[in-house]
Amino acid sequence: MENLLNLELELANIKSLDKVLFIDYSKTSDNTIIQERLELDEKLYCDIYDNFLKEVPVFISDKYKQIMKYINFVKINKDKDINKKLLDDYFSIDSNILIFFNYIRTRKEKILLDKNKWVVKK
Repeated sequence: MENLLNLELELANIKSLDKVLFIDYSKTSDNTIIQERLELDEKLYCDIYDNFLKEVPVFISDKYKQIMKYINFVKINKDKDINKKLLDDYFSIDSNILIFFNYIRTRKEKILLDKNKWVVKK
Protein backbone atom coordinates (compact mmCIF):
# COMPACT_ATOMS: atom_id res chain seq x y z
CA MET A 1 0.00 0.00 0.00
CA GLU A 2 2.94 2.31 0.61
CA ASN A 3 3.69 2.62 -3.12
CA LEU A 4 0.05 3.42 -3.88
CA LEU A 5 0.35 6.36 -1.48
CA ASN A 6 3.52 7.64 -3.16
CA LEU A 7 2.34 10.13 -5.78
CA GLU A 8 5.84 10.36 -7.25
CA LEU A 9 5.21 6.90 -8.69
CA GLU A 10 2.92 6.49 -11.68
CA LEU A 11 0.67 3.48 -12.01
CA ALA A 12 2.05 1.67 -15.02
CA ASN A 13 0.12 -1.60 -14.99
CA ILE A 14 -2.30 -3.52 -12.79
CA LYS A 15 -3.34 -7.13 -13.00
CA SER A 16 -5.95 -8.79 -10.82
CA LEU A 17 -5.71 -12.53 -10.29
CA ASP A 18 -7.66 -14.50 -7.67
CA LYS A 19 -8.26 -11.50 -5.40
CA VAL A 20 -4.64 -10.39 -5.58
CA LEU A 21 -3.52 -7.18 -7.28
CA PHE A 22 -0.13 -7.05 -8.97
CA ILE A 23 0.78 -3.40 -9.48
CA ASP A 24 3.69 -2.01 -11.49
CA TYR A 25 4.70 1.56 -10.67
CA SER A 26 6.94 3.67 -12.84
CA LYS A 27 9.41 5.98 -11.16
CA THR A 28 9.72 8.77 -13.71
CA SER A 29 12.94 10.23 -12.31
CA ASP A 30 14.99 7.20 -13.35
CA ASN A 31 12.55 5.01 -15.34
CA THR A 32 12.65 2.16 -12.83
CA ILE A 33 9.71 -0.17 -12.26
CA ILE A 34 8.59 -0.97 -8.72
CA GLN A 35 6.23 -3.85 -8.12
CA GLU A 36 3.71 -4.29 -5.35
CA ARG A 37 1.34 -7.10 -4.45
CA LEU A 38 -1.91 -6.28 -2.62
CA GLU A 39 -4.55 -8.69 -1.39
CA LEU A 40 -8.14 -7.70 -2.19
CA ASP A 41 -9.42 -8.01 1.33
CA GLU A 42 -11.08 -6.08 4.11
CA LYS A 43 -7.74 -4.67 5.27
CA LEU A 44 -7.02 -3.16 1.84
CA TYR A 45 -10.47 -1.59 1.67
CA CYS A 46 -10.07 -0.15 5.17
CA ASP A 47 -6.61 1.17 4.24
CA ILE A 48 -8.08 2.86 1.15
CA TYR A 49 -10.71 4.46 3.36
CA ASP A 50 -8.19 5.58 5.98
CA ASN A 51 -5.72 7.00 3.46
CA PHE A 52 -7.97 8.48 0.80
CA LEU A 53 -11.51 9.00 2.14
CA LYS A 54 -11.32 9.67 5.85
CA GLU A 55 -9.82 13.15 5.62
CA VAL A 56 -11.82 14.14 2.51
CA PRO A 57 -15.16 12.32 2.54
CA VAL A 58 -17.25 11.65 -0.55
CA PHE A 59 -18.38 14.89 -2.15
CA ILE A 60 -21.14 15.72 -4.61
CA SER A 61 -18.71 16.12 -7.53
CA ASP A 62 -16.88 12.87 -6.81
CA LYS A 63 -16.64 10.23 -9.46
CA TYR A 64 -17.06 6.63 -8.31
CA LYS A 65 -19.32 7.58 -5.40
CA GLN A 66 -20.83 4.12 -5.35
CA ILE A 67 -17.46 2.39 -5.04
CA MET A 68 -16.44 4.79 -2.29
CA LYS A 69 -19.73 4.06 -0.52
CA TYR A 70 -18.97 0.33 -0.62
CA ILE A 71 -15.51 1.02 0.83
CA ASN A 72 -17.04 3.14 3.57
CA PHE A 73 -19.57 0.43 4.41
CA VAL A 74 -16.86 -2.21 4.67
CA LYS A 75 -14.99 0.11 7.03
CA ILE A 76 -18.00 0.67 9.31
CA ASN A 77 -19.20 -2.94 9.05
CA LYS A 78 -22.51 -2.06 7.42
CA ASP A 79 -23.57 -5.01 5.26
CA LYS A 80 -19.86 -5.76 5.11
CA ASP A 81 -20.09 -9.08 3.27
CA ILE A 82 -22.33 -7.73 0.53
CA ASN A 83 -20.22 -4.60 0.04
CA LYS A 84 -16.97 -6.55 0.10
CA LYS A 85 -18.34 -8.85 -2.62
CA LEU A 86 -19.35 -5.84 -4.73
CA LEU A 87 -15.86 -4.39 -4.34
CA ASP A 88 -14.21 -7.73 -5.11
CA ASP A 89 -16.26 -7.96 -8.31
CA TYR A 90 -15.46 -4.39 -9.34
CA PHE A 91 -11.74 -4.78 -8.64
CA SER A 92 -11.55 -8.08 -10.51
CA ILE A 93 -11.48 -6.02 -13.74
CA ASP A 94 -8.02 -4.60 -14.40
CA SER A 95 -9.22 -1.45 -16.16
CA ASN A 96 -11.54 -0.60 -13.24
CA ILE A 97 -8.65 -0.82 -10.79
CA LEU A 98 -6.34 1.37 -12.83
CA ILE A 99 -8.96 4.08 -13.41
CA PHE A 100 -10.17 4.07 -9.80
CA PHE A 101 -6.69 4.08 -8.26
CA ASN A 102 -5.54 6.90 -10.55
CA TYR A 103 -8.61 8.88 -9.52
CA ILE A 104 -8.48 8.19 -5.79
CA ARG A 105 -4.78 9.07 -5.56
CA THR A 106 -5.37 12.60 -6.92
CA ARG A 107 -8.93 13.32 -5.78
CA LYS A 108 -8.05 15.23 -2.61
CA GLU A 109 -6.88 18.34 -4.50
CA LYS A 110 -9.79 18.17 -6.95
CA ILE A 111 -12.40 17.82 -4.22
CA LEU A 112 -10.93 20.62 -2.12
CA LEU A 113 -11.07 22.90 -5.18
CA ASP A 114 -14.65 21.83 -5.88
CA LYS A 115 -15.65 22.49 -2.28
CA ASN A 116 -14.40 26.05 -2.61
CA LYS A 117 -16.82 26.56 -5.50
CA TRP A 118 -19.71 25.61 -3.23
CA VAL A 119 -18.74 27.91 -0.37
CA VAL A 120 -20.90 31.00 -0.09
CA LYS A 121 -18.69 34.04 -0.43
CA LYS A 122 -19.66 37.17 1.44
